[in-house]
Amino acid sequence: MAMLQKKHAIIPYLLGLFLLLLLDLGFSAIAPRLSGNLEHISLLPSLIKKANSSPGPKIIFLGNSLIGNGVSQEQVRKELKSRFPQTDLGIAKLVPDGTGVWDWFCVFNDQVLPRVKDETELVIGFAWNQLSDVERLSSKRLGGHFCEFGRLEELVSLGLTPIEGRIDFVLAKFSSIFRNQELLRKRILDLVIPFYRDETRNMNSRMSSSRLAPSEGVASAERISVDLSYTVLDSILAKADKAGVRITIVAMPILEEYQLDPKLILLLESRVRFLDFRNLDGLEESHFLDPIHLNAEGAKIFSQAISTQLELH
Repeated sequence: MAMLQKKHAIIPYLLGLFLLLLLDLGFSAIAPRLSGNLEHISLLPSLIKKANSSPGPKIIFLGNSLIGNGVSQEQVRKELKSRFPQTDLGIAKLVPDGTGVWDWFCVFNDQVLPRVKDETELVIGFAWNQLSDVERLSSKRLGGHFCEFGRLEELVSLGLTPIEGRIDFVLAKFSSIFRNQELLRKRILDLVIPFYRDETRNMNSRMSSSRLAPSEGVASAERISVDLSYTVLDSILAKADKAGVRITIVAMPILEEYQLDPKLILLLESRVRFLDFRNLDGLEESHFLDPIHLNAEGAKIFSQAISTQLELH
């Protein structure tokens, strides 16, 4: 009798767990429809596959919304076609919002490298300290969106040390609700607070030139003064070199000039093609959507400039 009562007591917990799993699976299916960024992340493999379908050289742009807004694929293709008329070029833009070097490390290792083809050029766009190890990382984002589960041990060796970070990584890998908590919060606030999204967008625009947003905020001189390291970047460069992937790294233009760590400049100039476009000729204030993102005309100017620097082999 007691055993039967215990079994009956467990049933509500099992039912609750089952319902939670159903809810998580359901949310996983609809999440990309709720966010353009999540939709873009879900399309990363197909974007690489499409670029690889070209028989000619491949150019993969990797970064966040800075280079996402800055590169016009049509303009790049047009410019390179004029220089290399016999070339059938493949281009992909992998530019999830709010990302930095830790995210790019996983995108490169778990999305690009397994699908890499001959004659591949990787172009990474960055600003401020987005290439340094101290750049803000989100274990939840890494586990949920960008890294394979087996990548965790390597991330720990690179500096993902807090146990909380490892737990978040694992939970985000297996739970859509957990990894998309911020999206859920915003959508709930959309429902209960009138004009929440418009007001948030306006506030972010007003603050973008004065605050430190994750991976895409404006860095102050104080951030340069710390002793920065570049272990994650160094790992990307070493693996790219081993795989025969050429790398170009671009310091992106924004309205307010920012400093770069002299150690980073020396590292880039000795290892890759480094393009310092912080003060790109031809760009004016009218070419920016906001203090940090180029508009369509600005993207045309940037794309023309970067295309003159790329060499197809």
